[in-house]
Amino acid sequence: MSICLYVGNLPFGLQEAELLAVFAQVGEVESVSLFRNDLQLDRRRVFGFVKMPDDDALNAVGTLNGALFQGRPLIVKPTKPRPRSPLAQFFRDLKNKNLSSPVPGDRLSYRETELDLE
Repeated sequence: MSICLYVGNLPFGLQEAELLAVFAQVGEVESVSLFRNDLQLDRRRVFGFVKMPDDDALNAVGTLNGALFQGRPLIVKPTKPRPRSPLAQFFRDLKNKNLSSPVPGDRLSYRETELDLE
């Protein structure tokens, strides 16, 4: 199984290959994604996500969290799973034709019909 790690406080000019090289020193890296935001409050911010196997990810958190990288202390922590919204779950169920009441005890009920969602 894999853990996705949040990596923050990155320099603005950083490339994915550079971040990959840093985390590859700690363990196997499955994927790296960088995001840049330079519009909020005129501050340039870069953060990323690194996906690693469980043991390597926990080792990376212990080793790299707070470590200096290009003069900046890294923030490395596991991500939290995002809760699914009830509306998104309803449409997912609708697509899979697994229809039920969206809220337990709700007076509305949806019956399964033949829908062409393609």
